[in-house]
Amino acid sequence: MAESRALHIYADIETNSFKGNKLLQIAAITEKDEIFNIYINPMEPLLLSTINLLKIHYHKGHLYKGGRRLQSFPIKEALTHFCKWIERQQCPVTLIFHNGFNFDCKHLIRHLIKFDIKIPLNLITFGDTLPFFRNNIKPPEIENHTLKGLADHFKIKQDQAHCALSDTRTLKQICETYAETKGGDVSVIFKESTRPIQEYINQQVFQIPIPKLKKSKKPTAE
Repeated sequence: MAESRALHIYADIETNSFKGNKLLQIAAITEKDEIFNIYINPMEPLLLSTINLLKIHYHKGHLYKGGRRLQSFPIKEALTHFCKWIERQQCPVTLIFHNGFNFDCKHLIRHLIKFDIKIPLNLITFGDTLPFFRNNIKPPEIENHTLKGLADHFKIKQDQAHCALSDTRTLKQICETYAETKGGDVSVIFKESTRPIQEYINQQVFQIPIPKLKKSKKPTAE
């Protein structure tokens, strides 16, 4: 019997800066549209640049967006909820990000380790859509390979840029739309751009550099 592939879960995180010192939102959506979304209380005021980008702000112990108070949780509680949600999938999971290898993956693992959160055993790999789309859709066909650039290319409307849940939905639509146009499965997008979770654990705990992705070899004539 053929081994079943891992469940692809599209995900995104928002942080207080490019340094990722504080996580502010984690969102994820499964192939069957099961959603996880949680806001994280930073316990202190946010930088003006963060407020302008994410459209959320901190005031007297709470997070607000558009004048509405958000339900938010302490970082350890939020991460625990996320990991338990992944565990409940009861199958191997690949978390798919856009530009995840350079940002989301390392910051997520760093915070899980920092707050001593058990990493789900069924979370086996990270995937990143950016390398695939860079290699398969070239300028001038596309202006850039940001999430917005890809959404524009595939004529997908972004509801709220820099909202983790909205960006996650957009990423899922991009991947599904690409697969539909090629008459294939979304798994082709992640086939050569996944990394074992252990590589990021080794990086954060033992400072072991993450090896470069291996490029596929073109078949040669016999």
